[in-house]
Amino acid sequence: MRSLFVLSILFAIMLFSGCSRSNDEPAVDSKAQTMPAEIRATVLQFEEQEQGVEPYPLRMIITQTHLRMDDGEGAKSYLLFDRQKQTIYNVNADDKTVLLIERQKLSPPTEGKTALEITAGDTSDMPALGAKKPVHKTLSTAGKRCYDVVAIPGLMPDVVEAMREYLLTLSSQQIENLDKTPVAMRDPCMLTNLIYHPISHLDFGFPLREWDYRGFVRELVDFGEEMVSSKLFKVTDGYRKMTLDRGGLHKE
Repeated sequence: MRSLFVLSILFAIMLFSGCSRSNDEPAVDSKAQTMPAEIRATVLQFEEQEQGVEPYPLRMIITQTHLRMDDGEGAKSYLLFDRQKQTIYNVNADDKTVLLIERQKLSPPTEGKTALEITAGDTSDMPALGAKKPVHKTLSTAGKRCYDVVAIPGLMPDVVEAMREYLLTLSSQQIENLDKTPVAMRDPCMLTNLIYHPISHLDFGFPLREWDYRGFVRELVDFGEEMVSSKLFKVTDGYRKMTLDRGGLHKE
């Protein structure tokens, strides 16, 4: 998923800063919540691909309060975004950890910012979805093509808003740790996509297909509304919890 690239940068920051955790960290205890057994949600099925990696499935489940990303039914590792707390929980079943990323109230630095250039592509041969015709936009900076999106204006605005909130939370953490990010990673497109314009591609509607300068591709396969288990929106009990902030990685 696109977020894996952002999280890989955040982990690079941890290593760059010499942060670590011990093996005797306390377990995460999820607070009991009174919730119905099932909740109506928008379920999106995507296919993603990264450079040098075979295509893989991504399932995105969105409600008014949460956004969850995983690789499908029965997934034990997943990413859960609490829209009310503006907090991401990256749950890793392999090492039984939960990484918390909280929304920071920060503005990106002006130094190094370049102008965003937006151009339109030809979508005349693309079929309409209902009465809505897709648009193709290319986002560039400093003469470099950074991000492309084929989107449907006005489609699933609530879903688009959840995506915005999630990406802004990721971006705020990246802004907070920008001074720790290795210089080799700070190319103009990285800064544009993750720091200065992380949600600009969503201005054109719901993304049917998106791709970037690194070889990342995400394409919508299916979507619909269905009833899902409320357990999907709880952080797994008994996992060690870690928080990433400006000071680095901390156990809780």
